[in-house]
Amino acid sequence: MNSGEPRYSQGVSMRRQVLKDKEPQKMSWQSDYPIVSMKQGNACGEKGIEGTGQGIRDTSATPRGGDGMATKLNILTMRAKENPKLRFTPLTHLLNEGSLLECLIGRFLNAGVMEEGKFIETDKGSPQGGILSPVLANIYLHYILDLWFEGHVKRQLKGYACLIRYADDFVVCFQNDDEAKAFGETLRQRLDKFGLKTAKDKSRIIDFGRRAWYKAKQTGGKVSTFDFLGFTHYCDRTRKGVRNLVELKQWWQVLGRKLIGHYNYYGISGNMPQIRKFYQRILSLVYKWINRRSQKKSYNWEQFCRFLKYNPLPRPKIYHLT
Repeated sequence: MNSGEPRYSQGVSMRRQVLKDKEPQKMSWQSDYPIVSMKQGNACGEKGIEGTGQGIRDTSATPRGGDGMATKLNILTMRAKENPKLRFTPLTHLLNEGSLLECLIGRFLNAGVMEEGKFIETDKGSPQGGILSPVLANIYLHYILDLWFEGHVKRQLKGYACLIRYADDFVVCFQNDDEAKAFGETLRQRLDKFGLKTAKDKSRIIDFGRRAWYKAKQTGGKVSTFDFLGFTHYCDRTRKGVRNLVELKQWWQVLGRKLIGHYNYYGISGNMPQIRKFYQRILSLVYKWINRRSQKKSYNWEQFCRFLKYNPLPRPKIYHLT
């Protein structure tokens, strides 16, 4: 019999029951263990983030980066507030291209800077003094300057040339004056192409080196100096007119300690090829400077290798397994 209610009321009741069954399961917390296994229901279309004894694991069906990344960070924040005893183990699964662009780079570039207690917005470029600026400068200038100089500029030069760069500071050495002057204009055009420019008050061309020092002595002038990485560089003789007053035995021990320090810092898994290159480069420089200690050449390469056999330097070693 018709009870007077609309004929679709039963269907509505059944629909509500189905929707109720599909509601996400509520998260339960247990503080007996330092790391709690918790899982959000997957009926809503996402699997969420699962915390296990091995750490937080991303199981989301949402594409990485963008709004999905913000949602994941909000979930982690909520869980940390609700359970102060919860420990989050490795979060390296969150280090992907999308999250880096949004967080861990975009936010750094738009964060602004504080100068004399005043906040200044930054609309382009990396903020001066920002902790990310040296990293971005190394990446950007590696392709814009370093590779271009080695692959394009040096091939067109007749004399010796060398580029020394640290972050956004660099010095370029040329054997020939005319090539140094021509490079100044070429460099300006290259940087303009990528929206960069050199600081005019810090950029100049000077005569520097042994020839410049002898020329200044003959004319009664002074050799120009320049500042680079906090050091003032100048040409001169030592008080006794020799290149090195420290005995080889003494600075050989110092060099060994410095090499061990370098390996301790950079000797991590996967970096062995680079510290081997560093070691080989050190040997070449040591051979060069040993033979410059006096006007007479001390060793040829065969003699130097024999010297190394009986006075070995610390060889590359991995100290940190990751």
